[in-house]
Amino acid sequence: MTKTLMFKMAKVKAFNKPALKAKFSGKRFPVAIQNNFMCTPLLRDDEILLNLTAVVGDATDPSVYAAMHRELQAQIPVVAAWLKREYAEFAEAEVTAVAPMMGVRYSRSIVGRRRLTMEDMGTPLPPPEPVGLCGEYIGGHYVQGYDSPWGHAITGHPAIPYGALRSINVDNLAASGRNIDVEPQAISAVRLCVPCMASGQAAGIAAALGMPDHDVLARELTRQNCLFQSKTN
Repeated sequence: MTKTLMFKMAKVKAFNKPALKAKFSGKRFPVAIQNNFMCTPLLRDDEILLNLTAVVGDATDPSVYAAMHRELQAQIPVVAAWLKREYAEFAEAEVTAVAPMMGVRYSRSIVGRRRLTMEDMGTPLPPPEPVGLCGEYIGGHYVQGYDSPWGHAITGHPAIPYGALRSINVDNLAASGRNIDVEPQAISAVRLCVPCMASGQAAGIAAALGMPDHDVLARELTRQNCLFQSKTN
């Protein structure tokens, strides 16, 4: 997946996000692999958080990580100048903050007792021993651009299996978030905040209970009002 470095700009005039995204697709952006206008308005009316830088590489290699971080930092003034030139809403805008760390959406995961797969995303049936619900979309932040060839909205509510949290060869180890055993193409289903909280809650409870069988874990998840499987299943 692409790596990015978010930055904040102030003195941005009021804008219509869908209109900006539509204009973006018809322009020549200075970062070739970034093909989606990603931004988030902040509390101040004139501030915006932008996610427009992009680079690809192995984030598990420290030297490669450092080189990618430097490349992303160098992209920010280029992107800011482009925005000021191409959009009237950004004519007076200026960069006011840059994230301290590069965003890494997927790098390495455990080998679990049950992998969450793309096939799981396409079936209405939950996997065995569910512990949390997946997100609603897969395929964002592809290597060659934002959209991947397999990107699509997920129908139904596929679940995260208990086995994807548990190491195959370390009995008392459980992972959560993007580090669980998941097929790379399906990582967007588990890496965002809500499914991360779900898998983190399940992993924490499982650790506190000494890695119990799923029925014991499910009873405690239920007692704590955790939604870990679709109510329709």
